[in-house]
Amino acid sequence: METQLWVPRQNFNKILYGLIAVSSITLLRISLSTPRVNVVTATTELHLERSDNHPRTPTNCSINFAPARTFLPPVALVSFPGCGNTWTRHLIEISTGFYTGSVYHDVNIQKSGMIGEWSPLLDGRTLTIKSHWAMSKNATKLKRSAENCIFLIRNPRDAILSELKYEFSGFDHKAMIDFEKEIRDKRFRFKTKLKYMMLAKKYWKTYEAYLDSCYKEGNVGNSIFKMEYEKLKENPLEFTLKMRDWLNLVYPGKITDRSECLKDLEGDFHRKKKKDIDYSWIVKKLLAASDLQVLDVLKDQLLNNSHINFPENYTFY
Repeated sequence: METQLWVPRQNFNKILYGLIAVSSITLLRISLSTPRVNVVTATTELHLERSDNHPRTPTNCSINFAPARTFLPPVALVSFPGCGNTWTRHLIEISTGFYTGSVYHDVNIQKSGMIGEWSPLLDGRTLTIKSHWAMSKNATKLKRSAENCIFLIRNPRDAILSELKYEFSGFDHKAMIDFEKEIRDKRFRFKTKLKYMMLAKKYWKTYEAYLDSCYKEGNVGNSIFKMEYEKLKENPLEFTLKMRDWLNLVYPGKITDRSECLKDLEGDFHRKKKKDIDYSWIVKKLLAASDLQVLDVLKDQLLNNSHINFPENYTFY
């Protein structure tokens, strides 16, 4: 005999309403788990709309997007990795009140507070656009469009070691790595040597790629602003103001004085060390005599270029 389950109408309604509630919660959870790109893009568009309705004023230390096409042609913020590009962007933003962009659209940098990271590349809403190597599709677009560049340079040896720390720590801009401990491992030494030599060969090419865009014969002082990381680190306020004044020459009348906003120069975008550590011994321990000869050739190439005056004390080891 087949058994039938009888449910009173009142209880049936309760069960039905419960199922509807569970389904609604499930749909909500699904909507919240959409890909990160869509969430970031939506957040960026919302911020774009909001910033246009609240213009920047000298007494307001907030950072905003400019109206569309304000900063065109774009200024390329070019550096070899490990030269403090993200920290420099922080200094530009607090000194001008405008977001900076990037060819990379790095989610981690965007989450750290640099909303301009996800801004459309050539919409003119961000003041400068970050780039390292000019090989990606976005970097190629920037190279074709930029007419002025900030070249952020650093002693190649120190920049390469900084980039190695970044990569070996899981691509964390602020993480530290104990080279003295890791160097004892044979596999680590081999991997580090190969990576070091590869990066060294890319150092000069990073800047050379943008010379066609930003170098103007007899006018290099105006079309290219060279910033040495060592000087910026030693006196961030002085060189931040110099960089801001140069940007004001590129975009006359669009950047106002925000000196009262230059309080947090340190920011939260680079590694904080109690003291500088000399890692030059590690480089010499990693590399063979033949490697050092290659690095000497690279140094001569760097210092003998006729367009950018790199400091004589810059070295690859």
